[in-house]
Amino acid sequence: DLHTAYRRQRQMCIRDRLQIERSYNCFDWLTVDILTRWQKLKYLKLHRSTITISSAYILGQTCSKLISIELCGTDDNSATVVAIAQHCSKLETLLISPNNLTWLSLSSLSDKGLPLKHLYFTNSVIPNIPDPDIAMRCAHALSCIQYLYTGIINVNTIPFCIPYMTRLNSVHFHLNCVCYMPPVSYTHLT
Repeated sequence: DLHTAYRRQRQMCIRDRLQIERSYNCFDWLTVDILTRWQKLKYLKLHRSTITISSAYILGQTCSKLISIELCGTDDNSATVVAIAQHCSKLETLLISPNNLTWLSLSSLSDKGLPLKHLYFTNSVIPNIPDPDIAMRCAHALSCIQYLYTGIINVNTIPFCIPYMTRLNSVHFHLNCVCYMPPVSYTHLT
């Protein structure tokens, strides 16, 4: 029935949440035309879906009230996070799970002056931050990390990150957590 379908679509357009699961090409059908109807969209959750640079641009242009994004996909990377930082100006919460983030994504989240309050890393790695100056550039994003669930820790990064991770309240390490330790020189005592 056309009337029922129209009513269902209209109900979806007045909601403020959208959750998409297992749709690798969701932005092939989630077009500008459809997103502009979601004027009240505040929360977007994509599980096993991919958000691209162009789709982040579309989200930023059409969903002006978007404050929360959860990305639980394997193809998301630093370029995705940078695009979200550039185009989603009201973002307060970002949950990301990919392993291939760099410090550039944290720097971008810090540099854009987003009202970011909550940053969650799940099944991911704190990006390698090579020195204190870069850690300072990432300070705002690092201070928003409240939850860390990881299986890989780069011990070289920890001294630069920890001072800025002031809101960190939960850390969970995988059972087989891998720590990358710096090479140690041993001296033999005789």
